[in-house]
Amino acid sequence: MRVVVDTSPYIILCKIDRLRLLQQLYDVIYSTGGVKQELLFPEKAVNFLNDNCTIIDVDDVERCRLSSELNLDGAEVEVFMAYLQLHADEMLFANKRAKQRIGKSGNVRDVIELKDLAEESGVYTRRDSKEFLEALKALGYRQKAVEKELDAYR
Repeated sequence: MRVVVDTSPYIILCKIDRLRLLQQLYDVIYSTGGVKQELLFPEKAVNFLNDNCTIIDVDDVERCRLSSELNLDGAEVEVFMAYLQLHADEMLFANKRAKQRIGKSGNVRDVIELKDLAEESGVYTRRDSKEFLEALKALGYRQKAVEKELDAYR
């Protein structure tokens, strides 16, 4: 599977020490020049991007047009454009707004939903998924959504 990843998933997965999950779930990880420019910390996330991801450049004129049309920031629009350009399998965001705005036009996965893919592919057990969700909760990531997902594991 091929994925185009936005900036925030790198940061969140790094903070909960789960960057390697991307390599376990995806054959190819893409990001864009805009994502690379935005990702300034943590250093481990920056190094992961540089060492494990293919950076895609997109057309600036089209990016500006779509950014305005979709009301998303430049890197988010670049992820969407790269997804379309590469015919990737999905986009990974940590942004409910991105899912609402471009989910109808492509396969968008939220960081929380990585546990579903991990379970389906045999990378995670239910216990691993619960630990993943608890780590997101401890980080303060989308509390209501994480709590709702955790309820299924109780």
